[in-house]
Amino acid sequence: ADSWVTIGIESTPTGSEAPISTVESGLQPWVGAFASGSAIDGLDIEMSDQTGGAWYVLNGTPNGLPDVNSQVLVMQITTDGTVSGNLNVQIFGNGDGSTDIRKHFSFDGLGTFYDPADDTGGPDPVLGCMDSEACNFSGDATEDDGSCLELDACDVCGGEGIADGACDCDGNVASAGYDCDGVCLADADNDGVCDEFETSGCTDAEACNYDAEASDDDGSCAVLDECGVCGGDGIAEGACDCAGNVVDECGVCGGDGIAEGACDCAGNVLDECGVCGGDGIAEGACDCDGNGPAAGYDCDGNCLADVDGDGTCDEFEIAGCTDAAAPNYNPEATDEDGSCAELTFALSLQGIIDFTVPTGGNDGKAIHLVASADVADLSSFGIGVANNGGGTDGEEYSFPVASVSAGDDILVVRSVAAMEAYFADCYSEFEHVFLDEGGSISQNGDDAIELFEWTAVIETFGDINVDGTGQDWEYLDSWAYQVDGVWTYGAVN
Repeated sequence: ADSWVTIGIESTPTGSEAPISTVESGLQPWVGAFASGSAIDGLDIEMSDQTGGAWYVLNGTPNGLPDVNSQVLVMQITTDGTVSGNLNVQIFGNGDGSTDIRKHFSFDGLGTFYDPADDTGGPDPVLGCMDSEACNFSGDATEDDGSCLELDACDVCGGEGIADGACDCDGNVASAGYDCDGVCLADADNDGVCDEFETSGCTDAEACNYDAEASDDDGSCAVLDECGVCGGDGIAEGACDCAGNVVDECGVCGGDGIAEGACDCAGNVLDECGVCGGDGIAEGACDCDGNGPAAGYDCDGNCLADVDGDGTCDEFEIAGCTDAAAPNYNPEATDEDGSCAELTFALSLQGIIDFTVPTGGNDGKAIHLVASADVADLSSFGIGVANNGGGTDGEEYSFPVASVSAGDDILVVRSVAAMEAYFADCYSEFEHVFLDEGGSISQNGDDAIELFEWTAVIETFGDINVDGTGQDWEYLDSWAYQVDGVWTYGAVN
């Protein structure tokens, strides 16, 4: 910067040199004017109040010593204006604090300026107050000696004014509790009544404990509660009146609640379904959910009709054979109807046929049976084909209702025309020919055949658990025929 204040140095201190200390007035700051970028950088500098401005180093500081010309640099000012002022200097000769030397320089513009008191030919200074606003201003003074005074509150120049604790120049004091202007020293609620003179109490004229003498409401105001008590708590918590009664279960204050034996406040009682005041189980229902009895039973699960007393209602009885040892035993039967039968073995296998016929397909398949006794109802017999050694398939073909006589030949065919053509004149030897319309007669020359009576196997041709291919009993595209209890076979294929 081009302008700065210093004591004997032109740059930042080095070695044992000391930095410059400054003093400035809060009303006339000036230090920042020498600092680049500050708020007052480059503004005019004025030091005219009582504090003025000062900068210094302590005695013994090297940069406070004069140069060879007995000069010490104290400031550099670069300005396009005019610099003027008074510069008071305190010097400690040779750094000795006991050699206090004081100099005063007045300067204005460029030039060389001396302390008027020096033996440089200048006049001796006239000390006094140079402030024209002061009550002891001296027009003859050439050097202000700091003696300027002001008139005090009682118009006395340099006086002490109104005595401490007094209200005026005559020494009068304020009344107790008040200041000199008659204002309360303490009035926390700002009501104009000094705190020390306040009377606490309720100031609300509408309150039941209103105090006409009170000046400071202490929050004690109360109202009549619902029971007519001033500041009372009213009806107690849980109570329904001032007497302390409570609401009973019927909502009646102080009442006796639901009567003994009743289930509600109307005096109703519980019905058989547990409903208060209900009508109980509806007519015709068995329970409170309205469920009725199962068909054929009453609400206790007893049959409405059970003639034989077997626990099965008549309408649910199933007639049949109930003898587990009988071949026609029916496990579903509940009422024995006398139909139990015995095995008669009245049919036997005579021939197993797997012919190749002109019409092809399954038309050449048939089974020849012989009745060894009269059979009134052939429907108790049936046939099963155990294919490919896979075990029994059960009864697959059931005979229709028909009667046969002992010695009758019976033929079950897949095609009547094919068998009639094949057997030609011999076809008439069969007293009974039955057409298998369901395709159950499906043997392929390697399948075993089972004959059933009342679902029981009474005869087996071949082995149901063996594929007949290559077996002695194979009849592929051929036949097997029983003669005097011995099976004979046509050539395979």
